[in-house]
Amino acid sequence: MNARNGTVDIMRYLAAVGIVLFHVRAPYISVTYSALPLFTIYLAFFSITPGMTTAWLARRLWHLLRLWLIWSGIYAALKIAEAVVDGQPIASEFLPWMLMTGPALHLWFLPFAMFLVALGFMISRMLPVTPVFEELLILGVAGTILGALWLNSTGEKPIPIGQWVFVWPAAAFGIVAAMLHQNSRFWLAAVFAGAVTLIGFYLGAGTSVFQFFGASLVAMASFLAVTPSTRLSETLRDLSLGVYFIHPAVVALLLRLPVLEQQDPLFVVLAVLISSLLSLLLLNRWGRVVIGA
Repeated sequence: MNARNGTVDIMRYLAAVGIVLFHVRAPYISVTYSALPLFTIYLAFFSITPGMTTAWLARRLWHLLRLWLIWSGIYAALKIAEAVVDGQPIASEFLPWMLMTGPALHLWFLPFAMFLVALGFMISRMLPVTPVFEELLILGVAGTILGALWLNSTGEKPIPIGQWVFVWPAAAFGIVAAMLHQNSRFWLAAVFAGAVTLIGFYLGAGTSVFQFFGASLVAMASFLAVTPSTRLSETLRDLSLGVYFIHPAVVALLLRLPVLEQQDPLFVVLAVLISSLLSLLLLNRWGRVVIGA
């Protein structure tokens, strides 16, 4: 199972679209927010790559850091421009938590991605492991998932801790699914997700447990429903992270248009379409340097 699965390529893009739908408060908002865990599962799954060297890890981390620096610069410039247009002090646009995320909240995902890639690399270097050690490791991961699901139900948490805690169950599931796939026991990943969901529900983990379970099932289905990778599916895969990066700026711009309301179907369509087109333009001009996953 690899990144050339056309179904997974397409689902990565649809996960990014789902995140846009959540941010524009589209109908069924709790369902659309399952897109963020799904997005994270794919990142975690493909971070488990046995045989990779430390040089590969260094290149990967530098790529993600470069993306964070580029998009932090872009959103810092946009915030300054917004402050000037609105006649507000520039300092009012920048808050202390931005030191850990960048000048836009959604950029928290890139530091988390760097952590996840490093963690995946360390786990990959351990593989293959004995069945007993694998089972103990999976049980330990299950404990961290249940802990995160419980924390998700305890109210607001500081930025970006709340965001990291929310996606950790999905990230951990992606790691477990990849480990089981390496040992040809991929079907156990569905059992793992179901068991964790039932325990989390029993412990009162709230709606996040259903978002975790839904994202896990969709990810499993996409991994198993293998279709040939095509130019279209590969392009959609490459656009996914760009849509994620660009859409807050597009939404902010559309909100300034007096003729559109955020819940209007046209607003939702335009947010997705413009984010996708801008992502495609950046991909054709600068490629992975600016939007590459």
